[in-house]
Amino acid sequence: MKKLAGMKRDFSSLENKKLTDLEAIKGGNYAVQSNVDVGEGCTEFDVYDKPGGTYIRRDTYC
Repeated sequence: MKKLAGMKRDFSSLENKKLTDLEAIKGGNYAVQSNVDVGEGCTEFDVYDKPGGTYIRRDTYC
């Protein structure tokens, strides 16, 4: 079991060496529900790239 734990550490270290630009890794977007009534049971959301980040678009979900 001790050898497997050592191998896991080695694999992780090997994979981390491949990540040179961590800014290129993009997670999901951040959506804030709008308080504007759009009717028909729909809801609007403002979508940002991260909390407090750059505005991307406004989506409407029905």
